[in-house]
Parts: sequence; structure tokens; C-alpha cells
Amino acid sequence: MSSGYAPRGLQAAGRRLWKSVTDEFDLSEHERILLVEACRTVDTLDRLAMAAAEVDGPSPILTEVRQQRATLVRLLGALGLPDPAPSTDPAPSTSGPVRQRAASMRRTRSW
Repeated sequence: MSSGYAPRGLQAAGRRLWKSVTDEFDLSEHERILLVEACRTVDTLDRLAMAAAEVDGPSPILTEVRQQRATLVRLLGALGLPDPAPSTDPAPSTSGPVRQRAASMRRTRSW
């Protein structure tokens, strides 16, 4: 199911995210675009974490970290990736195209 190599310019964290998703799921073109942006956001968070580690006390970097995390949550939510941890919800959400395909694959494999 791999989509080949990670896009150019991604750092280690972004490449790991790319590989973990594309090894597991076949993505449509618009999902690939969302994933690229999520990977870039993960890389940005890594750079911000390094910058924040060099600053003593409060820093505007922490505000940017919070904003980047919110962006990452929205991007991953738009992809609809299934939660890697088992859910305790009686009715897990099935929204999102990737999540719907994953559920369909599980049903197909169980026959």
C-alpha cells in the first residue's frame, strides 16, 4: 500500500509519519496533500521544540507550538485516520474517508 518515497524536504519526523500512514493506507490525491501538510507540521514542531529548549522562561515560541499542534490535530482529523489505540467508545466515529476504507478492509478480511 506504500505511496513510494516521502516528498522532498521532509525531515526525520515528517518522513516517519509519511511512512507510517502510507504503509498502512492507500490515499487519494487530496488525502496525500493533507498528509504532506501534516508531515511538514510535525517537522515544524520538532524545530520549535529545539528552539524552545534554548530559551529560559516564557517564550512566544510556546504560543506557536500550541498553534502548530492545533493545526496538526485538524489535519490528521481531516484525514480520518483510525485511532491506533483500542477505543472504549461503544460507537467509534466512522467519519473520514481513510477511516471508512479501513473499516471496510477489516470487514472484507473477516469473511
